[in-house]
Order: sequence, then structure tokens, then C-alpha cells
Amino acid sequence: MAVNLTVAAAIETNKISSEIAYVFFLEIDVVDSTGAHVEYVRLCDNDQDLSFEGNVYMASSFDISASSEANSLPKVTISSFDPLGVIRQKMEQYNGGVGFNVRVMVVDTSRLTDPAEIDEIFQVVSASADGGSNIHFDLGAENPLTRVFPRHRQYRDRCPYQYKGNRCQYAGGLPSCDYTLNGSNGCQVHNNVVHFGGFPGLNNRNV
Repeated sequence: MAVNLTVAAAIETNKISSEIAYVFFLEIDVVDSTGAHVEYVRLCDNDQDLSFEGNVYMASSFDISASSEANSLPKVTISSFDPLGVIRQKMEQYNGGVGFNVRVMVVDTSRLTDPAEIDEIFQVVSASADGGSNIHFDLGAENPLTRVFPRHRQYRDRCPYQYKGNRCQYAGGLPSCDYTLNGSNGCQVHNNVVHFGGFPGLNNRNV
């Protein structure tokens, strides 16, 4: 069961010893000057890459802090060590990074097939990079209108399980899946319909 935490509470939780392996995941939505989506940069604060929701999150090193002052909205700051210049390159190409949407997730790495414990979306309101490999993003306050809600949703034509994960259970040789039931690279093609995680019985108004 997901824990009802905020990003600020998760930061404090990670400061103390715990048997739960919480890891921060970032999905940075790189947008151009018109606000159009260009690509995603996916990072996890971990010493090795991790797969989550069918995507690979590159191992990285970053700190997340939250602060608030009287009569002001809370602010979340991300400080990242970017030795390969992955983030810096995107900042240089697209408006210095301002306006990027950043999805901040806290994931229990012992349950990578389950939804994130926290899933919040922020927008970069200011960004900077020093002469080395350090990147800083100041994120706007959490907007409840952008939260993923409800946390557990049902889909008619899409499987929510991680490909080849514990719930998917596919162990064959096909390298990928399109997470559909009857699609060109879906469960039926994989002979894995019995483990499809969607709900084909739902009507159009429920998807």
C-alpha cells in the first residue's frame, strides 16, 4: 500500500535509517521555447540504472531539498552532479531549463512493479549551472491539480505492469512489449494474455 507522504516528508524520511529503500526518481520533460515536448531525461538517485514503469532511469547523484517561509509557497530545489553534461546540454539548447516540467517520484525499490509512493509534478522556475558539473533547479510549488489521481487507475487497453517484472511474468525472448492486449507487440503476441494487467471489460467511458 502506498504511503501518504509529501515530497518534503519523504526528504526527511530519507535522512534517517530505514529498512525501506526509498529512491528519488526524476522525469524531466524537456520543452522548447513554445512549450512543446522535445524529450524526457530520466534519472534516479542511485548507484545503478533502474527500470520503472517500462522506462530506464539513469543512475545519477542529486539532492532534493524543500524550504518554506512565512506567507510564501514552499520551494523545492534540485542540485545535481552532471559529469556527462546530459542536463546541461538540454539547458543550453532550451531556454536554460526554465519551464521544464519535472516529475518527482519516490519509489520503494523493493517493489519496482508497484506505483510510486509519491508522484508530484513541478515546473522549473529558475535554473543555473556552474563552471563544473553542478546543476541547480528551483521548482515551483506543488500544484494539486497536476497530481496523479486517483493513484490506482484501471485501463481497458493498457497493462500497467513492468515488462518481464514479477506481475508480468513473461520470460520469453521478445525484447519489448507495447503494453497492449491485442496490439502488434502486446500480450497476445507474447502468449501472455493470462497475465495482462488491464481490464478489457471496461467501457469507453471508464478509460
